[in-house]
Amino acid sequence: MARRRNFHFYTAVVLANWMLVWPNALGAADQTTFRNSEFKFRFVYPSAWQQKTPRGPNVRALIDAPDGMSSCVMVVRREANLTKLSKREIEADLFAAPMSETDWKALLGNKYRDVKILVWGLTKADRQPAQFAIAEFSDTTDASTIHLVAMQFTTVTPGLFWHFGCMSGGSSAQAAEAAFERMQPTLNAILSSFAFENY
Repeated sequence: MARRRNFHFYTAVVLANWMLVWPNALGAADQTTFRNSEFKFRFVYPSAWQQKTPRGPNVRALIDAPDGMSSCVMVVRREANLTKLSKREIEADLFAAPMSETDWKALLGNKYRDVKILVWGLTKADRQPAQFAIAEFSDTTDASTIHLVAMQFTTVTPGLFWHFGCMSGGSSAQAAEAAFERMQPTLNAILSSFAFENY
């Protein structure tokens, strides 16, 4: 697992190494299952969180924490150039090595400012190989700037690109880091509950 020097979320580094293989930390009585029948996946989130209307043509799920400062979003995008690739070819081409810091910045695109990739490496999403990263960035609107720390994975199946991320924010970088550290067990549990229903 790669990481920047002086990255002080030591707990995040440890969690990232075991990301998506821990048992679900959410109590059964306090959880809700989100299920998508079109793309056949599911994940579990705290019952106190709220489902929101997805924004964007490829956003399949959006959930918010009660405080409004943490959220998770699931993107599934059809990719015609991946349709003819077999599972073995995908794994050999895309998951033989971790994505680079530059690759992650390109994936996040130009929407966010000051993107820093703090931790990145290979992991598993359910039974599929996946790329994992923790990133720090800011999002500016006409009204304000919010700072964010996000943990996320991407994976690919024949014809489909998947990106599942959970983040916490604050009015400053320090506030975002504190919120992320506080919420990280819950965010990790949500991401680790992800499961395919047809692979």
